[in-house]
Amino acid sequence: MAFRLLMTGDLHLGRASSRLPEHLKQEARASTVWARIVELALAEKVSAVLLSGDVADESNRFWEAIGPLEAGVNRLAGAGIPVLAVAGNHDHAVLGRLADQLPREKFALLGRGGTWERFTLLSEGRAWLHVDGWSFPQAIVRASPLESYALPADPAVPTLGLVHGDLGVATTTYAPLDLVVLQSLPVQAWVLGHIHAPRLTESSGRPWVLM
Repeated sequence: MAFRLLMTGDLHLGRASSRLPEHLKQEARASTVWARIVELALAEKVSAVLLSGDVADESNRFWEAIGPLEAGVNRLAGAGIPVLAVAGNHDHAVLGRLADQLPREKFALLGRGGTWERFTLLSEGRAWLHVDGWSFPQAIVRASPLESYALPADPAVPTLGLVHGDLGVATTTYAPLDLVVLQSLPVQAWVLGHIHAPRLTESSGRPWVLM
């Protein structure tokens, strides 16, 4: 079986860049970018959309973020594309409120309360991917989420880890993540959020890690 995923994060819905010329600000608004992501997912007929946290920009911007986010999730659900997400330090409250409003088959927020949780994607009743996720329970998290990862390995189905955190910064207050530990766990791939720059780390025989 072949499947396609669209993976993104750190959209910060509710925020707009103040450093752009006026005629570019609307095009660069987070809500506009999210709408383009939804269109891409539909055009590419992906199997699922994965969001690695900080999708929205803090609870005081809830009403700015929730409308576009919910509209996009509903469009994707109409095409049979589920959205799986974890919460970051900015949207730990916002995404929980959205998850309470939507059916889990449309929008699944994984790992609420800082507890690892598995969501299994199915096709015609057959499991094809486990997504193991952890969400920020509050804005500041000093301990590594990896210390509590204990979900069972499944040799029959690949597993992808989804988490928001500060990669390679041991003293951060934003969920420190260690690359060596990430690649030692029984997961085939990791998708991370928090750092606003894409980076792929690949090592022979070890899980790849995509920021």
